[in-house]
Amino acid sequence: MIKSEPDLLVSVVVATFNRSNVLRLTLESIKWQTINDFEVWVIGDACTDNTEEVVAAINDSRFHYYNLEENVGEQSGPNNEGVKRARGKYIAFLNHDDLWWPDHLETLIGGIEANKADFVFSMVDSVKSEKGRWNIHRTNGAGEKLQYDPRIHAPASCWLLRRELTEKVGPWNFYQDSHLWPSHDWLFRASKKGINMRMIPWLTVATFPSGKRKNSYVDSDDSEQKRFMERMQSDKEFRAHELADIALGYRMHWLEFQAPEDLISQAFRNIWHKLAFKVGIHPIALSNTMKFHRKGWRLDVLRKNRGLKALR
Repeated sequence: MIKSEPDLLVSVVVATFNRSNVLRLTLESIKWQTINDFEVWVIGDACTDNTEEVVAAINDSRFHYYNLEENVGEQSGPNNEGVKRARGKYIAFLNHDDLWWPDHLETLIGGIEANKADFVFSMVDSVKSEKGRWNIHRTNGAGEKLQYDPRIHAPASCWLLRRELTEKVGPWNFYQDSHLWPSHDWLFRASKKGINMRMIPWLTVATFPSGKRKNSYVDSDDSEQKRFMERMQSDKEFRAHELADIALGYRMHWLEFQAPEDLISQAFRNIWHKLAFKVGIHPIALSNTMKFHRKGWRLDVLRKNRGLKALR
């Protein structure tokens, strides 16, 4: 049962599995937040490495570690456990290989209160590789008037929500129970309940998608996160440069797809998506159902690319 008077302002939930090297940097990016009224629950998915020691080395009583007895294989289980333990008025998630700018929590708390929203999310710099990045418009769920748009992914690392929302929407579903990503599935379920979901137009998160990095769970390479964090800490203009690069990348992407057939195809796709949403169906889930039939297939592919064994 949700408490009527939360003990803390924010509870941060970090789901992790055997990536203690990058986790160390992720936790440091929480510790350097401009607000300090928070707790952190690092939930291990039956970790077998030195994750517990890494959390302890943070040497901060606000950081807690709990390791699940059985491996779930993806973030739904650890995130649900973290939510159960949360005492904050708000809940934030941070993936174990992502980084926050120092004003992330302050920005989202200000945004959720100013907009009287139930759920807010910020801009994301999704680092594609050392030389390139996805642009913001492809990594956030921003639609018209900065409302949530189910067609575009907003990773959990950029979310902030009121704690009572976890009861209204329910827990994260296991990936094999949906034709969507667990985070996509949760957001879509929330949107169908008419919840006020707003985008806060400021860049506060850097993500490093492990599924796009071959054997990322085997190689234990944290060089990208290290370089990025060093720039975040030492270069006051770094975020402005990132925003400029992202905007330029979006512009070039738009110019590349100006052929009439591309515009017509996009127009029909938009119509189809709007019709699907009106009847309560996520078009991506329907497409996945028709094409692949089996639920959870996308995450199975990513597990293989990350160097993890299949769950089936």
